[in-house]
Order: sequence, then structure tokens, then C-alpha cells
Amino acid sequence: MEKFTAIVLAGGTGKRMHSHIHKQYLTLAGKPVLYYALKAFEESDITDIILVTGADEEAYCKRKIIDKYHIGKVKAIVPGGVERYHSVYAGLCAAEGADYVLIHDGARPLVSADIIKRSMQAVKEYRACVAGMPVKDTIKIADEDGYAKLTPERSKVCLKQTPQSASPRRFAVFCPRPNAVNAVLTAVHNTPAPSPREAPKSTAVPRAARKA
Repeated sequence: MEKFTAIVLAGGTGKRMHSHIHKQYLTLAGKPVLYYALKAFEESDITDIILVTGADEEAYCKRKIIDKYHIGKVKAIVPGGVERYHSVYAGLCAAEGADYVLIHDGARPLVSADIIKRSMQAVKEYRACVAGMPVKDTIKIADEDGYAKLTPERSKVCLKQTPQSASPRRFAVFCPRPNAVNAVLTAVHNTPAPSPREAPKSTAVPRAARKA
């Protein structure tokens, strides 16, 4: 049976919100925002969950969220890094034996069972996919002087969200760290690194993985 691992990133600092509380720990209907993302994966067909936290926040997350709300699929809580890709790398290294990983931002609480299910189906068919939703607003492409230059058709524009799904091998190719591919594959499968020819040129956004 294929193993699907969710890597939930919860190391953000909420700089854009100008909040002294990290956005994933803000309360929503009496529970931390992070709880809802973890609960969605807990109730899905995902095999297990890797939670990537901010530095020195592992114990807090375990006590105040994982244990308190009985999130049983979390098999590891690991500290992330300064940038998102550092946290992704840490999560990949902990995703032992995973055939596919779904990387999700813990500050996105509205991920649904349907999105997770369709992401799992799509990644098997297309090898890589990302959840997204159609835009409702008119989008303008500006030139270098800030003037509107193009108006793309809304039917062809999609807002990228998470989960982002692929095999650990494919994600590792894009980790900007020396020997990242070898390190991840040794941790996950102990298999050889892919050659540059195997690296995907882009991440697919199949309709099957978009939000309705």
C-alpha cells in the first residue's frame, strides 16, 4: 500500500499580520488555527503527519495541540528553519518511507476532506499537483511602469493554495541546499538521487485538485 505523508508547516511568524501571536496559534472558534488543518488530515486517508514548527515550539505544540486534541497521526514534530524551504526540507527528511507527501500551510484552516482526497488522487495520476481555486476578480498584468498591459481570462487563472503534492524525490530537487536530494532520499527511501533530466520543469495544477 502506498504511503501518503502530510507535512504541515507551522513555523511562520505572521509578519504580514503585524501580530505578536503567530497566526497558526491564533484562536478560531475557540481552537488554534493549526488545529483545524491537523484535524482535517487526521480524519483523512493520509498515513501520517509530520508537523514542522518554529524553533523551540515543539513542546508547546505537542502539549497544547497534539495531545490536547488527540491528533494521533502526528508521528514527528520537528523544528523548521528561517525560510519556508528550510522547513520543507526538515519535513521531507522526517517523512520516512513516504511515497507521496502533501505539504500544507498550518495557517490555512479550511483545507477540506475533499481537497485532501482529490490531491491524493491527482498526485498519483499527474505525479505533482497543487490545490487552487478559480479567481472571481478581474486580474490585470502590469508593465514595468505600473500601467495595465494585459487582462488574462479569469477561466485560465487560478489562485495557488496548499496542499502541494508530489513524491519526496521531486520536492527534494528544488531544495536550495547542497546534497539536499541525497539527504532526503537517504532519509526517506535510501534510494539514488535523480539525475537532472528527471527534475520536473513545472508543477501541474490539474483540475482534479482544484477547489470547487
